[in-house]
Amino acid sequence: MAVAAALISTESGVEVGAKTCFFGELGLTGEVRAVPFADLRLREAEKLGFERFIVPASNKRRLEELPAALLNRCSWMRDARDLFELFDGPGNGQSGVRRPRPPYAPRGAAAAAEPEAGQFD
Repeated sequence: MAVAAALISTESGVEVGAKTCFFGELGLTGEVRAVPFADLRLREAEKLGFERFIVPASNKRRLEELPAALLNRCSWMRDARDLFELFDGPGNGQSGVRRPRPPYAPRGAAAAAEPEAGQFD
């Protein structure tokens, strides 16, 4: 899920909070699958200083015994579309900082052209 979030962040121009922890498996059809030892992962991530947790919804039932203070900082994902909601703008719990999109190199013949003499000397 972290890789998918990074791709969405890049395309949307909205940064992911540095203290946000993602875990879960993303299937080819977009479903977010449960992972083993979710309780241990959450506790360890909290010890490491993470403040927000993006977790598979299918793990929720197994995490009910965790402290409410920890569970209240979790966002539950069912499928990849839920990730897009994290980047929809203000109030998303992230930094909300929009970055300019990076310039992309031109494609095609112009991209393959040799640099001008002295350009990289």
